[in-house]
Amino acid sequence: MSDRLKVLTYNCWHALTAQNLVQFRELEPAGRKAERYKIQIENLKRINADVVFLQEVSPIQDRAREFESLGYDVCTQVDQSGLKAFGFGFPMNLSTGLVILAKPELNIKKLFGQKLSGNPGFTGVDFSFQVTENRYAVFASSDHADFGRTLFVCTHLHHGTENTELIESMLKRALGSNLLNAEEYEISRAEIRAADLRRKNELDILFSAVHVFEKNFD
Repeated sequence: MSDRLKVLTYNCWHALTAQNLVQFRELEPAGRKAERYKIQIENLKRINADVVFLQEVSPIQDRAREFESLGYDVCTQVDQSGLKAFGFGFPMNLSTGLVILAKPELNIKKLFGQKLSGNPGFTGVDFSFQVTENRYAVFASSDHADFGRTLFVCTHLHHGTENTELIESMLKRALGSNLLNAEEYEISRAEIRAADLRRKNELDILFSAVHVFEKNFD
C-alpha cells in the first residue's frame, strides 16, 4: 500500500422495482444481471482500490461473500429488506444495502448503521420490519500505522429529481406547452421540493453522527 489511499465508490444497481408484496419485479433478464455483476467483479480486480464504497448491493449477503473472496474485509448494512424473520419473508427477492470493502492491512471494523430516513422499523440480515423506503449510512473505522485512525462512511441518499433551475425551466415549458396543467405543475414542484428536503434532513443526521464520532475520537 502506498502513502495514499485509492478509493472507489460505485452504485451496483439492484435492478428491482416495487410491484407487489410477494416479489419485486426484475428490470433486466437474469442472464444480463449475472453478466453485469461479473463485469463489476472484474473491474474491482482491475482497479484494485484500497477502500470501496458500494450502494444497492443485492442480494447483499451473497455479494458480500463474493467481494470477500477478492481479499477484502467487508462491512455491510441492509437498507431495504421488507418483512423478514430468519431471512424468510416478503418481498422474497428484496435484500439490498451498503457495503464498505477495505484491504486487510487497514484493519477496518464496522461501528454501526445509522438510519437517515424512513418510517419506524428496522432492517437486518435475519430480521426486518420495513414497509416503506428507508435510507441508511454504514460507519466503519480503520487503524493503520501510516494513516492513523480513520472514519469511513458509505451512504445512499433518497433518490428523486433535484430542485435545480434546469428542472424548473423544463416544468415551466411543459406548463406553457399544455403538457402539464396547473395542478400537475404544482404537484410536480411539491414532490421535487419534498425530495430535496428529505435529502437535506438525511445529510443533517449523517453529519451529526460524524460529529459525535469526532468528539469521541480520543
